[in-house]
Amino acid sequence: MSVFLTAVLLAQIEGPEEVDAGAKIVLTGEAGSWDLGTVPETRYEVSPDGAMVYIWAPNPERIRVVLTVGKCDDNGLIQFEKHIHEVVVGNAPIPGPNPAPLPDGRYKLAKMAKDAATECPKEHAPIWAKCFRDIASRVASGEIRNKRQLQTEHVKAMKEAIPDTDALKTWEPFDNVWKKRLFELEEAGEMTTMTDFMTAFLELATGLEAVK
Repeated sequence: MSVFLTAVLLAQIEGPEEVDAGAKIVLTGEAGSWDLGTVPETRYEVSPDGAMVYIWAPNPERIRVVLTVGKCDDNGLIQFEKHIHEVVVGNAPIPGPNPAPLPDGRYKLAKMAKDAATECPKEHAPIWAKCFRDIASRVASGEIRNKRQLQTEHVKAMKEAIPDTDALKTWEPFDNVWKKRLFELEEAGEMTTMTDFMTAFLELATGLEAVK
């Protein structure tokens, strides 16, 4: 049976929404992967079971916490849920049009992807994001089992999504940036398994989805 990966935004993290600067913050949720993005001078630790995060925030700040949880439903389909919770620390200013930074994730690729796509036609960004998520889904299902197959299927997916060769060429600057970064991660021994590639593709998709 095919297994699909989805991203669902839910607010299922328990904990305070406002605290004084310097307070210790404790948030609880389901066991998963916690991410606070880049918050200067703020530290956090995740409990051994992955169900709690402890945050020390010394300065006024708005912290956007993202918890990613993977689970199987009754049909054997793998789903990844994103639970989001914001904590206002001290007298943090009210955010403007772009209130929160993109989450770093394991490889810090989301912001890189968004920045790299800035000079490319923005109408294509959600299409490319879907390609990355679809490939990640096929990795999760076991349909894509190795790097060579991943590369082949991703190129195929992009060409099927937008067959126009000229349109594809407009995204070459973006392609050069993310491929170079993944190569660097491989060379450093930080990306070795298909799960690693799946994680990277999801982070790239997140960055592209933020392109406006």
